[in-house]
Amino acid sequence: CNVRILDTQLTEETWKSCPEYAGYVRSPFQSVPLRQLWNCQQENWRDAFREWGVLQLFVGITVACLNAIIGLTWWPGHVFVIAFELILQIVLCVLFSHLTWFGVVKRPGCCCCCVVCCEGHPLVLVWAAFATLYGFMGIIVSAQSLSWLLDLCHLCALSPLLYAVHAITLIYMGIAASRIWQGGPDAGLNGGILPSAPAPVNCTVLGPAGEVVGIASVVLNTCSQQEMPKTMPNTGGAGGSGAGAPPKKEKQPGAETAPAI
Repeated sequence: CNVRILDTQLTEETWKSCPEYAGYVRSPFQSVPLRQLWNCQQENWRDAFREWGVLQLFVGITVACLNAIIGLTWWPGHVFVIAFELILQIVLCVLFSHLTWFGVVKRPGCCCCCVVCCEGHPLVLVWAAFATLYGFMGIIVSAQSLSWLLDLCHLCALSPLLYAVHAITLIYMGIAASRIWQGGPDAGLNGGILPSAPAPVNCTVLGPAGEVVGIASVVLNTCSQQEMPKTMPNTGGAGGSGAGAPPKKEKQPGAETAPAI
């Protein structure tokens, strides 16, 4: 993984992708219909993850608004606190939806937080684990709050139920992200798993004093022994006649000449 500090170019790229993601939000479920999202097998896991993120955004905003209505009904004197919580929940849903889409689909393996940005394919698995854990925590909290909210009012019971639906969308996002991680950096089609090309290896060349002379990205390819030449031509040297000369014959055991008397 690469860590970039104060990388304004990557941060700018993150926020410039907002209009593109807003287009997906305005026209949801175009690539993957809503009914097909619930399947465990997808033709394109990147599209499925994007659509699940949009659905998570819609459900999260709905839950935040419903909580605000319930709060104003039972605690009308806490208007500013309820308004602050409403704005905070909506902002968190928008940021989570956009940043996960950028870090898993738009630029896989990227996590940018203004000052520090990290890049690397394992970060896709980190996004998957975070979404899954957040989802299971939401289910636990909604189950715990359902009992005492039913005693308060029947309308209040809608809030934990919507929390549970929101948690399910997060779990599905985690499953889709894990399938994208499983398929490698080039995953996406054919069920989320594609054969990946050999990964490049960064080579840094240091000078005599330890200074960096150059950096190159090399792709290593392996070949089997059958592909290696069995004999190497003699390209010159002692006893050779230059390039193209036949190789010397090795002495057979027991074929040494006896010394002359």
